Amino acid sequence: MHRDVYEYYYGEIPDGYDVHHKDGDRSNNDIGNLEIYTKSEHGKVTWKMKGKKQQ
Repeated sequence: MHRDVYEYYYGEIPDGYDVHHKDGDRSNNDIGNLEIYTKSEHGKVTWKMKGKKQQ
């Protein structure tokens, strides 16, 4: 669903990119909560967010 929302507003997501939920809530598909990262960048950002939640 989040990929569809992103593509509706910004067009096709380039190969190798993932859509990221800025607030970490995968059910919040508001366009203001979505951004794209390369798969590598997305993994790093997600890892950092998970670490902050555990602190």
